[in-house]
Amino acid sequence: MVLVAVGLTAAAQTNLNHSGRTVEELVPDGWEDIHEATGDLNKDGIADLVVIATPNLAEHMNPESDYATNYNVPIVGVYWGQRDGSYKLYQQYDSIVSGNSEYIYVENSVKVTDKGVLQFESTIFATAGTSESGGDTYLFRYQNGGFYLIGQQNVSHSRYSGDYQEVSINYLTHKKKITTGSVLKDGPADKVRWEKIPKEPLKRLGSFEM
Repeated sequence: MVLVAVGLTAAAQTNLNHSGRTVEELVPDGWEDIHEATGDLNKDGIADLVVIATPNLAEHMNPESDYATNYNVPIVGVYWGQRDGSYKLYQQYDSIVSGNSEYIYVENSVKVTDKGVLQFESTIFATAGTSESGGDTYLFRYQNGGFYLIGQQNVSHSRYSGDYQEVSINYLTHKKKITTGSVLKDGPADKVRWEKIPKEPLKRLGSFEM
């Protein structure tokens, strides 16, 4: 999306706990906006865990804001499930998802599909400065020792005109689908066009900000 929340440096963040049996044991006390998803990501027959949580460092809290009080950047943790029912940290990612800023609110979520694909979603709403809002979805598959981006979708629309655009990219088939239209009943009908994208190495989770 064009809108990007103002982030904080990873150095300002603290860490998720390395191991535990529950999300409550893995996420430090006081952290906020916790989202979790389970599923077999590495195909070993054991359910794994993914957590998104936002630290509560006081220097990045704004109690005077009407829209967002916590400006800490969310932390993502991927945990491998163990045969004893516990989880061990595979990787912590400090700055891959956006957090809130003064005029931008970001709602992050995560899920694991039935096929073991890791899916991150974010919905972005601007309270000032622009009429544009929307969201992004990123799909990752674990292979060759890491999570690699296999698809993404971006949806943006104008609250004033009702016009919207949806862009879906499949990095395995190297195709992009672009849909434009309007959410208004009397708006223009949807238009769809397809494009081919260059074949490039898949991006690894953690190598870019979503």
